[in-house]
Amino acid sequence: MEVRSRAEMGGSLLVTGNIKHFPLKRYVVTPRQMLDIHQSTDV
Repeated sequence: MEVRSRAEMGGSLLVTGNIKHFPLKRYVVTPRQMLDIHQSTDV
């Protein structure tokens, strides 16, 4: 589970269209959520 460990520690996000296969973790986001995050942090 190296990917998960790095995501939890480094602030990375896992983008997936099917989040029901993953536990409810804050680093797992949908494509729409990723776009929202990107737009809100765009400088």
